[in-house]
Amino acid sequence: VAPRMVTITALTPNVANGTYYDSIIVSAINATNTPQKVIVQYNKIPGTQVPQMILVKSGFSIPRQEDKGPVLISTQVVNRWAGCMPWTASENIPWLSLIKNSGEVGESVVGLVDITGLTMGTYKDSFYVQAPSASNTPQKIVVELRIWRFHGDCNWDGVIDIEDITWMVDYMFNRGPVPLPEYAVGDLNCDGKVDISDLTYFVDFLWTFGPIPCGNPY
Repeated sequence: VAPRMVTITALTPNVANGTYYDSIIVSAINATNTPQKVIVQYNKIPGTQVPQMILVKSGFSIPRQEDKGPVLISTQVVNRWAGCMPWTASENIPWLSLIKNSGEVGESVVGLVDITGLTMGTYKDSFYVQAPSASNTPQKIVVELRIWRFHGDCNWDGVIDIEDITWMVDYMFNRGPVPLPEYAVGDLNCDGKVDISDLTYFVDFLWTFGPIPCGNPY
């Protein structure tokens, strides 16, 4: 409803440097001179400084239970200075594939981490993003997987025993460390929380032959 300003935001699509034109049509149903056309000119020019590449996130630490399916990771590629900076990414990691491996400033590297067949343990590798015009190319992205097997294995040693109950009691009542390698390990009944009900479930499993923790392979 008039009077009101219309704000136009220029995007930075992956187009060559140059001048581009388009138009916006503004209509007012009760005006005598509707519609009106607004011409928009978009100038894309080279940056005035040598590009410097920044990765919004250069490292990933991913905890995951065995055989729980793939995980997406992404990080935006930024030029510290204004201007274009085409980039490409390449990897040689058995459990990682790049879904988006090239782009321009503001776009993201996207990868798919597939843990199928990986057993409990830590897996660490890296890959690189290159921008030929940047002064600090390439940049490294480190990916670390921390694979666990059992809900209830709070100390991440591959077995569920009295040491894990001690760990959980310490976490719940003495502000001890969270279950390793992630909070979900302590969720024995799969209700999304780690609380006294999980501790009761734990005791029942270990000493009265109760059901195995929810979500465990055996």
